[in-house]
Amino acid sequence: MNDSLAVRRLWWKELRQMTPLLLMLPAIAAGLQLLNWANNLDTSVHAFQTMQASLVFGMPVLFACGIGAMLVGYEKELRTIAWLSSLPIPARRIIGVKLGAGLAGLLVLWVLSGIYVVFAQGPRWSFGEWVDEGWTFPTHSLYVLLAGFALAWRSRSALVALLIVVPVAFVPHIVAFGIDRWVIPFEVPFQALLFGCQIVAIAVAGWLAVRWGRIALSAEPPSRPGWQSWLVDRDVERARLQIARVRPVRPPMSAAVWQFAAQSRAVLIGCGAMLAVAALMAIFAHRFADPLAWLLGFLASSWLGVVVFQSDGTGDRIRFLADRGLSPSMIWWSRQLAPAG
Repeated sequence: MNDSLAVRRLWWKELRQMTPLLLMLPAIAAGLQLLNWANNLDTSVHAFQTMQASLVFGMPVLFACGIGAMLVGYEKELRTIAWLSSLPIPARRIIGVKLGAGLAGLLVLWVLSGIYVVFAQGPRWSFGEWVDEGWTFPTHSLYVLLAGFALAWRSRSALVALLIVVPVAFVPHIVAFGIDRWVIPFEVPFQALLFGCQIVAIAVAGWLAVRWGRIALSAEPPSRPGWQSWLVDRDVERARLQIARVRPVRPPMSAAVWQFAAQSRAVLIGCGAMLAVAALMAIFAHRFADPLAWLLGFLASSWLGVVVFQSDGTGDRIRFLADRGLSPSMIWWSRQLAPAG
């Protein structure tokens, strides 16, 4: 196979795959701005600044959170990663094209955010104030993008990778705060300290994204460490003991709801925690945290909608339900109740 032709085809596939996300995020930002103008929300300086920050920082950050799960996690669920690894293309080329496409999309959204800033800033918006507070956002979005790719290579589900990347995104801030509070005895600007932590985090996340990508694309799966084998044996033993117990037969609807809540437990708990944190930040945090609270709430509510049928698609679980004669309406309602609750 012609190597240059294969790489061009890979680039075309990745760019076409992420095009809907690149179009959707600016469309959402434009819709929010139109709602802002239509409802005259910009009469308050605080509301105006919060909306502008959400639009400027929201598009690249949301893209950075989701692009790894889209280009890697979704393909793992569809098992097209196995097809890619079977092609006569080096693993480093596949990883490089995916990372390059993600970085190109992130750059495009930051350029669009900059263009929006040029045309949207007005006399009531002190852009210099936002620059002083938010100049580390581009480097942080780069770290989140690389961490998202690394987690997507390691996770079995795209939605699980999306969920894990949210707490991982706070690691540089937590480390910088700890160093500023307990390590450095003299005064250092927190933004400069945060920038240094982000650079280190970018290097680590990039190395893990490449390493875990090569492991995932390798011909043979890596051997499990001893502690992972022990976890598998423990889960098998627990399942055997549960099967051995005598339990009352549940009604089909109750059993379907319980089964969905059990297989989606981690995602439901994580989304609930994100909504709780977003609510607390909106109530108690100062105004520069308002955009972050808005993004957390938006992500959590969106992922609750995605999780409705996502877990059934993993491993063709939906076929298991269909083969046992459960009606489509019962399956639909049983998947809606837990996220709605």
